[in-house]
Amino acid sequence: MKISIRLLFYVMTLVSVILFVFTYKYVQKLKLEPIATIEGVYGSFVLNNQRFESPVELQPGRYTVVGASVIKLFNGRMKVVKLPHFEVEVVWEK
Repeated sequence: MKISIRLLFYVMTLVSVILFVFTYKYVQKLKLEPIATIEGVYGSFVLNNQRFESPVELQPGRYTVVGASVIKLFNGRMKVVKLPHFEVEVVWEK
């Protein structure tokens, strides 16, 4: 009886350590992901008076965008904005 309880304890300890390692790796991966990315619908766009041809990661803050753009959010949603001139504010709330 004592051996089975001890074995159960060891198995539970091993499972909890493995679960902790996977959780830690997942959280570290989430921390490195950008909150939002923006790219031009027709190739290029202007972000805060700088022209970009490729997607740009947006950090928290306010941006002025000229040109139709696609904004990809952290949770997988996409917003297509076909306005010639607009402002974007990225807010990260915990």
